[in-house]
Amino acid sequence: MKKRKGERCYPNVTCVVCGTPMYRRPSTLAAGEGRFCSHGCFHESRSREYNPSKMPEYRVWWQMWRRCTDDKDDSFQHYGARGISVCERWRSFNNFFGDVGLRPAGTSIDRVDNNKGYEPTNCRWATPRQQAQNRPDVRLIEYLGETKCLAEWCRELGLVERNIRRRILRDGWAPVKAFTTRRDARYRVQS
Repeated sequence: MKKRKGERCYPNVTCVVCGTPMYRRPSTLAAGEGRFCSHGCFHESRSREYNPSKMPEYRVWWQMWRRCTDDKDDSFQHYGARGISVCERWRSFNNFFGDVGLRPAGTSIDRVDNNKGYEPTNCRWATPRQQAQNRPDVRLIEYLGETKCLAEWCRELGLVERNIRRRILRDGWAPVKAFTTRRDARYRVQS
């Protein structure tokens, strides 16, 4: 609650469409109003009710469907031709939207297991970084009982990725040695 205009308290709430924080009178909220911010979210929510094809999630669904079924689509060779399909339930946009929900800003649909198709248990909204780490050609490394991609390990351990990549891929070092050796012996100052 934030005090404004003397002693009145207004609850801090968020817009149901975009999540923007805002303050609304308790009477407004009790009447079922004030759920949208002033950035056009009310109109956006109204257009979604009547025309789902205007939703960003609809475009994602349509593109997903095309790359898996239309052999004239540029991405078909990487999806439909590989046997990647859309589950029966997601033939309907309403079912797809009900399962994945609103698309968070800066994300796109991602398959957790790249060898499986688009289905509720295998899909998520993912950031570009998450998607880059989930590509089929990304090498996963097991270290300390966990499996992550090289970039993720380097970020977590505070290491320079290009140096670790060189040690593992070019020089053939085991990941444990590459992660724990702080400086390459070739560059040590001779005493």
